[in-house]
Amino acid sequence: MITKNLYLLIGPSGSGKTTLMTGLKKLGYSEAISYTTRPCRGPDDIGSYRFVSEKIFHRMVCDGVFIEHVRYCGNYYGNTYQELDNSNFIIVEVTGAKTILKKYKYRPIKVIGIVASQDNLKSRLSRRGDDAINRMEADQSIFDAVPKLADYVIESTTPAADLLEALSFMSMCGEHMPSIMKMTSEQGAPCDGTAS
Repeated sequence: MITKNLYLLIGPSGSGKTTLMTGLKKLGYSEAISYTTRPCRGPDDIGSYRFVSEKIFHRMVCDGVFIEHVRYCGNYYGNTYQELDNSNFIIVEVTGAKTILKKYKYRPIKVIGIVASQDNLKSRLSRRGDDAINRMEADQSIFDAVPKLADYVIESTTPAADLLEALSFMSMCGEHMPSIMKMTSEQGAPCDGTAS
């Protein structure tokens, strides 16, 4: 199912973008997969990106495959027109979002910003092995633009609450919603409403 809008998810590292996307994919929504030269972090990272060498990435840039590409924290990231045409969502950084808003004309675009408290960001980044302080400092100037650029901002608390908030916004944007709107905060995933 392709939504009538293309949704861009933006926010700092550790804000909950990937967790929200995981919940949306469980409901049948699709994610545009970005290309990157960043090394794969492990088995959980497979499927999150298309990992390519710098040589292949630069060839794709020269061939005009990307709608946008950027160098971020020493690695290249890029998104293709084809992925956007065939997807509901894409996780992208602010510069990429601005470029997609300018260039992409296939269907309307809505930007969902995701932010989290400094304590939550630090905790989440530390749990995944990132240097939390340096990453938060690197992201700060970039993601100060999130509230200005976003059509809607989610203040991340729990995966279930974030998912419900995203679905509510999508409903306001005229999207057909899945029939399962009841969530349990313990599971953080859709349920059919039956007691166990």
